[in-house]
Amino acid sequence: MACKVRYLSSAGIHHREVKGVDALAQAFPVNWLMYASLNAFPKNSSPIEIDLLVVMDDRVVLLELKDWHGPLTAKGDMWIHGKPQRSPVQLGNEKAKKGKSILRGQGQLGRFYVDSRVVFTGSTTRDLLPEEERKHVLTLEEAKLLGNRMDRERLIGSVTLQNLKPNLLVKDFDRVLGNPAYFQPMKMSWDGYNVTDEDFFVHRKDIWREHRAQLAKEERIKALLRLFRFDNLPVGLNEPMPRVTLGICRERPMWRRRRPKSSSV
Repeated sequence: MACKVRYLSSAGIHHREVKGVDALAQAFPVNWLMYASLNAFPKNSSPIEIDLLVVMDDRVVLLELKDWHGPLTAKGDMWIHGKPQRSPVQLGNEKAKKGKSILRGQGQLGRFYVDSRVVFTGSTTRDLLPEEERKHVLTLEEAKLLGNRMDRERLIGSVTLQNLKPNLLVKDFDRVLGNPAYFQPMKMSWDGYNVTDEDFFVHRKDIWREHRAQLAKEERIKALLRLFRFDNLPVGLNEPMPRVTLGICRERPMWRRRRPKSSSV
């Protein structure tokens, strides 16, 4: 039985995160808490993006998922993967501190240790990174082992155990993570289009949801994003061909009526 993933946005998560989120949900204990694709708003600080916030039985860990392929090197505090960018390890450490600052004011949640790790879900390796940063990077297969305490302590170290396990405070974490003053869904972008109006239409059995969207580079260009929930279909309709048929049947062709050319007499 998989660990349930909690989505703040009904528009779901970025395509690049699906592989990692699904694999980790299948591997993690069912009583852990997983919150996907968040924007966090720490007080008196800039917002942060969180791919995956995992509430374990001894700590909270922010996971940055990188579905990268190809070579990766580092120069100073920059990672070079196609183009230079600030080290996700250093950014992750800053995010963990900001995440802790939010939880610190939330009663019992403030007592738990907040950490971060980068998880490579593609073929890119950490081999050419500085040793200190390699310690904070996990492969997907390593990350899947975090559900086992011995493997977890080997991979990301041990923490001081509290007399209360954080993953048991489900209502408390749901309350804080559901408070838009602290956390909001990460803005979804699909093929260059941003969701502007969630759940414009919801199928009566939640087979699909439709969201209004607009092109990020040109807001005048609008679109309709339809997300299917095939897991809500009857088993008999969950074969590949019925799925394709359902998707095709939902599409209605539209033609733009052309104005007839005027002829001069």
